[in-house]
Order: sequence, then C-alpha cells, then structure tokens
Amino acid sequence: MNEPSIHHLLPQSRNGTNKKWNLITIPQNIHSAWHNLFANLLPEEVCLLIPFIGLETEKRKESWQTLFGEKSRLDAIKIVRRKWSPKKRKRRE
Repeated sequence: MNEPSIHHLLPQSRNGTNKKWNLITIPQNIHSAWHNLFANLLPEEVCLLIPFIGLETEKRKESWQTLFGEKSRLDAIKIVRRKWSPKKRKRRE
C-alpha cells in the first residue's frame, strides 16, 4: 500500500493542472489519508478546516496519525502550508 502515488496539490477536479509545480509523489498511504480527511479541498481550505475537523471514526484518527502523527492542530496547519501548498512550489520553479 505504500507504492508511490501522484498527488495534485491543486486537485484536477478544481482545475488543477499536470504541471510539475502541482504534482508531488507521495506514498499511497499518505495519499489515501489526505483524501480520507480532506477529500479534494484546496490546501488553504484544509488549513481553515483543521481546527474543526472531527476525528470521531477510527479511520479518520488513523488518517490524522498517518499525516501528522501526534502534532497539534496548529502544527498540522503549519505542515500543510509548508508541504502541501502549490503557491510555495510555484515560486521555487
């Protein structure tokens, strides 16, 4: 389940492209955890959702653990902004 997987930072369903700045290769378990918690939300939307996201099911708790470990919600927002933002990647390329 940890085979490499291509993730669109800006989802194709939200007009994301296949340009290099919008694609990251991540393990399949990380990819699945992201979409389990956040579906096709934009990273900016995820940052707004994190303070309120419910972790009531075991699957959602496992997904959180996979993505953020024991990090606080504030730290999770920082991680999303740093690692999952297409804007940051665009500037670097």
